[in-house]
Amino acid sequence: MIGTSEFRPPRYRLYIDESGDHAYNLLNLLPYRYLALLGVWFRQVDDYVNFADSLERFKRDIFGPRPDKPVILHRNDIIYKKGPFVRLLDTDIHSKFDAGLLNVIRNANFLTICILIDKQRHKKQYKYPAHPYHYCLTAMLERIVVG
Repeated sequence: MIGTSEFRPPRYRLYIDESGDHAYNLLNLLPYRYLALLGVWFRQVDDYVNFADSLERFKRDIFGPRPDKPVILHRNDIIYKKGPFVRLLDTDIHSKFDAGLLNVIRNANFLTICILIDKQRHKKQYKYPAHPYHYCLTAMLERIVVG
């Protein structure tokens, strides 16, 4: 008898982050006009575990052990060197951070997709436009499933 596990569709681990605003307000202002969703997915559990372990080693190497306050790689905090990223004011540490993060990403086995919507154009094109976040998420999932 063939086990049911042989008929399972593949399972992926998907992470999504957004940049921009999801509302249809202030569309004439550039910071509010666009919404982008970036998706990163891993096809194999081992690929995800290896990436997560590598990322944690990298953060521990730069910031030390922080079990009660883990370092979150938040773009604005990194750019403006806020919170734990104040350490990046030291040029040697900043260089080590940049090289280390690129190394973690370069050695990871994952796929990425970015969906960008011009909300001003979208709103003009459709009488009842879909919610921008939902529209982008649907487009992303369609491409992942088909691709």
